[in-house]
Amino acid sequence: MQALFDYHENGCPWYYFDSSYKTLLGACLIVFGVFGVLVNGWLFATFIHSHLLISKSHILVLNLCTASLGRNILGFPFSGASAIAKRWIFGSSCCQLFAFLNQFFGIFQLNALFALVLERYLLARRNRREKTLHFRFYFTVVGVCWINSTIFATPPLFGYGVYSCDSTGTICSFLWPALTSSTKELGYSVPYVIMCGLVPLIAIFHFMGKAVRLEQIYYRNELLKEEKRLTKSVHGACIATLALWVPAGVLAGWQWVPLLIYGYRPHVPPVLSLLAPIASEAATSIPVLCYLCGDERLRAALLGRMRKQYGLLRPDRAQRYMRTCRIAFFLVIWLNINLWCTVLRRDLKYRNLAVFTTVLAVRRGYHYIFYILRYMEYKWVDDIHNCSTYGFIDTFLGVYEVESLTHICIERYVVAKYIANGWPIRRWHYILYPCLCLFFSTLYSLAPFFGVGNYVKDFSCLTCTYNMVLPETWERYAVLGIFLLRSAKPVLFMLIMRFWTQQMEAKYDDKNVPWVEVRFAHIVDSLTTTVLGCWMPITTVRALVIISINFLEMDVDMKEYVWAIQWAVWVEWFTPAVVTVSLLSVDHLLRSKMFGGDKTEEDIIKVFEKED
Repeated sequence: MQALFDYHENGCPWYYFDSSYKTLLGACLIVFGVFGVLVNGWLFATFIHSHLLISKSHILVLNLCTASLGRNILGFPFSGASAIAKRWIFGSSCCQLFAFLNQFFGIFQLNALFALVLERYLLARRNRREKTLHFRFYFTVVGVCWINSTIFATPPLFGYGVYSCDSTGTICSFLWPALTSSTKELGYSVPYVIMCGLVPLIAIFHFMGKAVRLEQIYYRNELLKEEKRLTKSVHGACIATLALWVPAGVLAGWQWVPLLIYGYRPHVPPVLSLLAPIASEAATSIPVLCYLCGDERLRAALLGRMRKQYGLLRPDRAQRYMRTCRIAFFLVIWLNINLWCTVLRRDLKYRNLAVFTTVLAVRRGYHYIFYILRYMEYKWVDDIHNCSTYGFIDTFLGVYEVESLTHICIERYVVAKYIANGWPIRRWHYILYPCLCLFFSTLYSLAPFFGVGNYVKDFSCLTCTYNMVLPETWERYAVLGIFLLRSAKPVLFMLIMRFWTQQMEAKYDDKNVPWVEVRFAHIVDSLTTTVLGCWMPITTVRALVIISINFLEMDVDMKEYVWAIQWAVWVEWFTPAVVTVSLLSVDHLLRSKMFGGDKTEEDIIKVFEKED
């Protein structure tokens, strides 16, 4: 049901809609926010490192990247978390700060776009006179962007306007004043709309058209054609970004025009309230994507340096490998949001499942960030000490991932045994499970720091892992034992626990079957089968290499089997996506939460009981 709040100083004068929309809003803000941080951080790091980006025009590109990155980093953690919590959760002071920063970076982005378009026009105009722009112009324009953004974002903090909640009731933004509002509020709003909205928009399209006409006339040789390509990418970024800002502009007009004419705040359609912040968040990633598509020098700086670092992976396949990791990472983030931020977190069995999916997300996210650093050719990445550090972290998270799934299977057996025997469930078991996972992960991953084995580059030459080429000393038995305990023991435990669980479920009283636990046991069966299937290819490859080198004493040329290694790596790193899809297909309750449904576990159990 929708309700109306009367406006007061810290209140919310809007209709707010049901929680399913807010959960969707929060998930989208987090997804686009994380993506925006990654791509803009990638571009920012490239500017710092690459020798290809030496043109003065790139100063303004970096200026826009700074605005987008600032809005991402300081925006979506607050807005996304509040939307998932269905209300602003950071207090009134933080609301004012968030709204100020959101307003500041929003104005900054528009000013940065205008500065890029103006610079493109001035370069084309001066080219016919064989003149260029001085560095003083670029630094002046950047300074004006910062000063103008500060001037127009600060007044609401001092009573010239109001920062309050938006139409969703979860995000803080500028509140448009009515005709009956004070002169201070109207005196700020009208100049703000003109100077930070209408004037930059008109100027952008005016100078964009003039720059295109001048370049068609004067840009003829190859050197100037490179400038023409940069102009096309800048114009494309402007048009695409402004197109994604259209919903926010429509929302502002929907809120303010009736307020000025009729004196009341109209009901805002939920679709518009959702689309405006999501599109604005997505707009921060558009400039980087336009540069990748339109400007060869920027694309070479962003992508060209990667090709030296792929080892066995060809550049085109390595990019596909990166996309696979990214898709899997975002899907498992969506899954974790619904496990940790809904009522499911109160259920101990779902909380135990969330630990496993969280480790999946952390491990993939850590790899993704490391790859970006590696592509920038930082020399410390190749240092053996850092390879050992990376290998330790990867091994720790990998073992934790396997042990978490193992203890999910153990938990199902323990629950089934306690129910079959009529014993009360022990809550402290759910504290013991993650503690055991932490213990085994630390035990197996710390061994190389005490001289038992070492960390080296893996098959793809992208990451570091435990060296399974066994030495001739006593260490070979220790290394082999660690491998069996890490790989064979958990799988054996999973299979045994699932078999014993089914035996215990057969002892349930037919008149009082705990359908809640039976349903979740079926979900764990499907999850275990799916994950083991994803882990099987890379485990098989590693086992064959270990046996061939250490026991058959064969020289294995890895390049002959690169297709098998690539396929196995892709399957393993796509595991989070497969886990998400598997849980969506078998867990009706989780699927209902992820897509904003209102089904309860009782409703699901009734259907499950009939099907079973």
